[in-house]
Amino acid sequence: AISDSTTTVVAEPQFTIDKSFLSEDLQEVGQGLQAGDTVHYRIKVVNTGDGPGYDFVIQDFASVGLSTPTVVANPDNPGAPAFVGTNGSTNTWSWTVGGPLAAGATYQFDIDFVVAVHCCCRNVCPHRES
Repeated sequence: AISDSTTTVVAEPQFTIDKSFLSEDLQEVGQGLQAGDTVHYRIKVVNTGDGPGYDFVIQDFASVGLSTPTVVANPDNPGAPAFVGTNGSTNTWSWTVGGPLAAGATYQFDIDFVVAVHCCCRNVCPHRES
């Protein structure tokens, strides 16, 4: 009898997600964030795995005092976010990206929030990595 052995290698994606503060547009400098001010953030997803990623979900967490985020393509554009829900004083937004995002590749876009109510703190969008 002949016996052959086969080795199967499964390539899988693995993602790191980073949200970074870019800038803010204040209507009244020196007054802190107030209703009508805009804050700008960048979301960057890197596929650190060894296979392409398909149909992945990016979630963002932001203060309930901020508007629905507006995507500013840079260079990618996942479109309008879906509202996931509120937990305490934090809203969760998500985007589904069809892909593929190749191994080692980056998917990046900028988002703007408008402050809907007076905020006394600077960190209105908590940073979380997934």
